[in-house]
Amino acid sequence: MTETRVIVPLSGGLDSAVVAALAAAAGAEVIAISYRYGQRNQRELEAAEAIARKLGVGEHYVIDVALSSWGGSRLFAGADDSASSYYVPGRNSVFAAIALSLAESRGADAIHLGFTAADRQYPDATAEYLTVLRSLAALTTATEGRPDGIAIDAPLIAMDKLSIVQRAIELQVPVAETWSCYAGGVDQCGCCDACRIRDLSLIRAGVPDLATEPGRAAYADGAERATDNLWRFLLRD
Repeated sequence: MTETRVIVPLSGGLDSAVVAALAAAAGAEVIAISYRYGQRNQRELEAAEAIARKLGVGEHYVIDVALSSWGGSRLFAGADDSASSYYVPGRNSVFAAIALSLAESRGADAIHLGFTAADRQYPDATAEYLTVLRSLAALTTATEGRPDGIAIDAPLIAMDKLSIVQRAIELQVPVAETWSCYAGGVDQCGCCDACRIRDLSLIRAGVPDLATEPGRAAYADGAERATDNLWRFLLRD
């Protein structure tokens, strides 16, 4: 079935920006949704707004979901050392449910998620989880005219970051506007796991000017070997 209207949860990061660009390139009307869930850095929401404008997205919703009320992740504003993981408990399930509500309300054909190969370390970003989401959507959104319900896809789920960067360049995604950093600063830190993987991929894709200054310096100093090891760890079977 041709998808004419697609919901894309837009985080402000590179992956979801590429997902939105892919849908637009396929001729779909993209409706974006972003979430203010208590994350420490509101910069990613500014990035999401900028990306939506650059990609010509006509509708962009920003929804308040106070997941930080009960803590449990280092991504939350004010998180202390007791929260040792960047994983946000239940986040993707909550976000998917809200996106599904938006899709039903706006008559969308599909939801496209930004899961990637590196996300398989998280239980709510795997191929198995995607299968469960599809079953849920089929159960709750099936109609006589759409017996299989709203489709749910993750077009990047088998792609590593380098491949995603290369696709972003091909699609003329505004990479400089995207935000991947876990830290809560004004600029991307270039030191957290997300920055290191992003910077290494940008450098290897031939666009080092889009990497952070610390990332370029670390690469020049030979620290790329540590990032390579991290990347292999994230993609371990």
